[in-house]
Amino acid sequence: MAKGAAYCFSFVVVFLSLALVVHSYDCMYVVSLKTGTINKAGTDAKVLLRLHDNQGHSVDATNLSAYGVGSKDYFERGQLDRFNIPGDCLPSPICRIELSHNNGGSSPAWYVEYLEVAVVTLQMQSTTSPVRRFNINQWLARDEPPYSLSVVKNQC
Repeated sequence: MAKGAAYCFSFVVVFLSLALVVHSYDCMYVVSLKTGTINKAGTDAKVLLRLHDNQGHSVDATNLSAYGVGSKDYFERGQLDRFNIPGDCLPSPICRIELSHNNGGSSPAWYVEYLEVAVVTLQMQSTTSPVRRFNINQWLARDEPPYSLSVVKNQC
């Protein structure tokens, strides 16, 4: 298990009870997201994430900050942020992601290095998938190549 995912997994235990009380979700999607270290890499924009399996099913986080572990300013330069996204279990492993932002805030351009995701089954309180890493290494910005606010990484 990757170091970032192991750290995230420890936080999942804290949120298991809360997730089960709020809604009877079956899974927790544990996401680690690394913002680049280059100048002005961080963003103030609203970040959206969609996780897909190879059968066309998906789990959405329309405001990723809402699922953050800890109370802080997410997506800042050089930061590794962690998120726990409750949802129904997908029938197949996650193999595709869509990551985007709304170009909002005073500094919307964002350089993303990578995203890792693991799936934890809440009923068994165990990791049900290996950590899947999606290397991004690009700007999500209108003023930096490739001049797009979104990226799709497909490993299906």
